[in-house]
Amino acid sequence: MPLTLGRTAPFANGEAHVEEAAPKIIVSVVTGYIDVAMMRHLLEQFEAWRARNGEGLVSFHDLEGVTDYDPEARRLLAAWVQRHRPQFRVAHILVRSQALAWGIRLLSTLTDRLIVAHSDRASFDLARPASIKARCSLGG
Repeated sequence: MPLTLGRTAPFANGEAHVEEAAPKIIVSVVTGYIDVAMMRHLLEQFEAWRARNGEGLVSFHDLEGVTDYDPEARRLLAAWVQRHRPQFRVAHILVRSQALAWGIRLLSTLTDRLIVAHSDRASFDLARPASIKARCSLGG
């Protein structure tokens, strides 16, 4: 699938939107049920972005509207994160679902606390401009 940054991709039971907010900063908004097809789409987008941007990457994932996920989708994500962990500085995740919260806690332990979980929109929304400002002051 081609890189579709900035466009929303519909899936059987949800939607995924991925965009580049600033150099080395990516933002995704996902709603509904994350099935394997949606996760593969997301990982293709993340992989193309990662390959272009190198080290010191920051990501923001708004999963507030996610209802649940396929366990195989979680395994795909965990494997991808483990492979590329050294390139990331931090991943911010906004989540409401208890099932997703459990999965994120598990993934966080596997990635040396790469993930910062947000349970409220205010802290998640404040982290993004701070990261963009820090990235831009570093020269990209």
